[in-house]
Amino acid sequence: MTATAPPKLPLFFRLRWLVGFVTALIAPGIMIWFWLSGSPWVLIALPLVIYGFFPLADLVLGEDRANLTESQEKAVEKDPYFKALLYLTIPVYAVSIFAALITAGVLLGSASVHWGWLILLMVGTGLYHGTVINVGHELGHSGTKLDRRAAKLANALVGYGHFNLEHNGGHHRRVATPEDCASARLGESFYAFALREVPGAFAGAVQLERQRLKGRGFWHPDNQLLQIWGLSLLLMLPLVLVFGLWMVPLIALHHVVSWLMLSQANYVEHYGLGRHRTEHGRYEPVRPFHSWNADQWLSNALLFNLQRHSDHHAHAWRDYQVLRTFDDVPTLPAGYPGSFLLALLPPLWFRAMDHRVQAWAEHYGGTINRG
Repeated sequence: MTATAPPKLPLFFRLRWLVGFVTALIAPGIMIWFWLSGSPWVLIALPLVIYGFFPLADLVLGEDRANLTESQEKAVEKDPYFKALLYLTIPVYAVSIFAALITAGVLLGSASVHWGWLILLMVGTGLYHGTVINVGHELGHSGTKLDRRAAKLANALVGYGHFNLEHNGGHHRRVATPEDCASARLGESFYAFALREVPGAFAGAVQLERQRLKGRGFWHPDNQLLQIWGLSLLLMLPLVLVFGLWMVPLIALHHVVSWLMLSQANYVEHYGLGRHRTEHGRYEPVRPFHSWNADQWLSNALLFNLQRHSDHHAHAWRDYQVLRTFDDVPTLPAGYPGSFLLALLPPLWFRAMDHRVQAWAEHYGGTINRG
C-alpha cells in the first residue's frame, strides 16, 4: 500500500509567515541606526514606517484572497512549524522591548538628549511592541496549558497580561453588542473608544476573575490577574533599580502606546457592526459578517492573519495559518496599517466607514451598533 503524498501548499506559503518577525525587528533595527548615526532624528522613522511605508506597501503588493483546500488545512494544522514561529517571536519581542527601555535609561543620563526625543522613542517603539499582544492573542486561543502560559508571558511584556482573560471570556461572547467594550459604535471616534475600551478591558477581566475565584476573595494567591500583573512588575523592576524612578513614566508611556495599538485593531475590527436580539432576548450567533475583514497580503503576513477577522470570530478555534476569507463579508477600505491611520483622523474615518456600515445593515438586515 503506497503512502499518500502530502498536499502541495501554495508557493511560499511557509516562508510568508516569517514576515511576522519583521515587525519585531524594525524597532531594534532603527535603534541600531540611531546609535550608529548619533542623530535622534532617525527615531522619526519609527512611526513613519507603520503609518507611511506599510500602507503604501499594502497598495503595491495587493490582496491575497486564496484559501487552502481542506486537505491542505489538515496538513498545516498538524505542522509544528506554524506554532513554533509564534513561540520564536516572543524572545525577539522581549529583546526589542528591553533594548528600547534600556536605550531610554541610558539616554536619561545624557544632558544632550531632549525629553522630546525620549518621548518619541517610547511612543515609536511602543507602536511596534503592541504587536506582541497579537502573538499572545493567537496562543491564548489554544487549548493547551503551555500555549496559554506563553500567551500570558507575551502580554506581560507590555503590562497587558489580563488581555486573554477578558478577550476570550468577554469579547468573544459579547462582540458586536453595546455591552462589549472592544466593539466600536457608529460615530464613536477612536479616541472616545480607547477611553472606554482600555479601562473596560481591565474591569471585565477583574469581573471574570472574581467569578472564577468563587468567593475566595480578589487577593487570593490563586488570582491569575495578580500573578500576571506581578510578573509585569517583576520584568520592569530591574530597569527602575538601575536607571532610577524616571524610568517609571517612560515605561508607562511605552506600555500605554502598546495597549493603544491593540485598541486601534479592536476599533477597526467591528466598527458599527451589531448583532440583533432574537425573540428569546438573546443575541444572534456570531457570524462572519459581524467583523470587518481585510485581505492585504503584507499586513496579514505581518500580523499572522489577524485581518481575516471574520473567520476568526465565527470560528475562534481555527489557527492563524488556516483562517479563510469570504466573498460576502464587510471589507475595510485598507489593510490595518492604512485603517489605523484613518482611525487617527476621525473625519476621514467616518467619511470612509459610515456609509459602509449603512450599506452593511441594508445588505444583511443587520443591526447597527449605536451603543
